[in-house]
Amino acid sequence: MTVIQANADEELNKQQQKAPRRRLQDVMDLAHRLLAEHELQNWRISFDHARRRAGLCNFSTKTISLSRHYAREATFEHIKDTILHEIAHALVGPSHGHNAIWRRKAREIGCSAMRCHNLTFTKARWIMTCPNGCFAVERYRRKSGLICSSCKHNVEFAPAQDDA
Repeated sequence: MTVIQANADEELNKQQQKAPRRRLQDVMDLAHRLLAEHELQNWRISFDHARRRAGLCNFSTKTISLSRHYAREATFEHIKDTILHEIAHALVGPSHGHNAIWRRKAREIGCSAMRCHNLTFTKARWIMTCPNGCFAVERYRRKSGLICSSCKHNVEFAPAQDDA
């Protein structure tokens, strides 16, 4: 990493509390810089509305997509690592998933090579429960027609309580 890049990274860290629109632009700028650095000129960057995954590499459209929720909430270091994670996928191709070839490339370009993040950047809107008490889990979406695998009763959805 050059001194200029380190200074740019430090400056972006100082501005974590920027307005969301400016923050997304900073993330977009970083992503474009990293794409150019790794010679992926034909690839695009976009934001999506994912609530559980941070990034996605789409080979058919040559697009790296980042969750806007994640980009607003995660630290700059996590965001950079996610972008590098997706760039590693783009560099090794679609047949490698998270195998040893992908991990080697990810580490080579400065990524932690972690397969998944453990950040919670959005709250689930629903609690899905079995009326007989078999389970209760958080869900981001409601889905009709689900049944409990233990007792075979229809599951119920209730709004999640806001901790605020």
